[in-house]
Amino acid sequence: MLAHLGDIRRFPNVGVVVSLAGLSVRVQESRRMVRHRPHIDHHGRQDLRSLMYLCAMAALRVNPDLRAWRERLRERGKPGQVVMIALTRKMLHLAYDVWKHEEDYDPTRAFAVMA
Repeated sequence: MLAHLGDIRRFPNVGVVVSLAGLSVRVQESRRMVRHRPHIDHHGRQDLRSLMYLCAMAALRVNPDLRAWRERLRERGKPGQVVMIALTRKMLHLAYDVWKHEEDYDPTRAFAVMA
């Protein structure tokens, strides 16, 4: 993933990285109406988006905290593809946090809302 992002310090926040991956949420609306459902904008690097999607799928097999978070989203009635995109974004947030702060992965900090 480092080859796709380069030096992580050049990004001021995780939102820029999410946008680079094309995973930011876009709502097409005007003053009077919302035209479509919210969706990811796809205006980023498709290779990075695909890589993070595959990482999220693999992490579901080994990370019980991520599986629990997926189940919470499913219980709230989210469709399967929406859940996978949310997991992909979460993985990107976790990777950014680990690299930016140069600390080990801490699930208690990553899933603090669940506690």
